[in-house]
Amino acid sequence: MGIRSDVGICLKHHAYTGLCLKSKKFIEECFGEPVDRHVDGLLFHTEWVKWYTSTDPDIITFFEDLRKFDDEDYLVIKACSEYPQSTEGCAGEWYDNPWNLYKAVSVELCWEQ
Repeated sequence: MGIRSDVGICLKHHAYTGLCLKSKKFIEECFGEPVDRHVDGLLFHTEWVKWYTSTDPDIITFFEDLRKFDDEDYLVIKACSEYPQSTEGCAGEWYDNPWNLYKAVSVELCWEQ
């Protein structure tokens, strides 16, 4: 079981090309092809994935690899319904990315009479 999340990654072109082969393979296996290519970078997205940044060796390696770049060169956002306000599993600060990727949280209380 475990907690499943949606994850989006924005990478500037030089950040993507500068990733180690293991990180690129991880992105390819987990995310597939970019959902969009822009002159400024690449956008990857996946749904319903276990995004365990402290226990999954591939994710740990990917996050360690990202540290060699400036925070403004990438953005990783994890959106999970169990803990919607949490920023665990997120990284980077490329907030002016061309896709305006961000996490939107909404909660609604409903009932029937």
